[in-house]
Amino acid sequence: MPGFQAVYERNADDFVMVGLDVGPIFGLGTRNSALQLLSDMGITYPAANAVSRDPSPCLEPTHCLLHSSLIRTVT
Repeated sequence: MPGFQAVYERNADDFVMVGLDVGPIFGLGTRNSALQLLSDMGITYPAANAVSRDPSPCLEPTHCLLHSSLIRTVT
């Protein structure tokens, strides 16, 4: 994540970066633990967490439409 943060800081005007935490749907932590990790690491790029395992919005390997019903903002 620090590497992503460095890229974000250098290029924030050139593209949109969004971190996506899938931990809660796989039993690898909670929303609160993700928020704490982002804070502890000084991550400032936008982040969200998945609320569904439904892969249907990702129909092509090159792009994924993140629908508001599948994510919620964590920062």
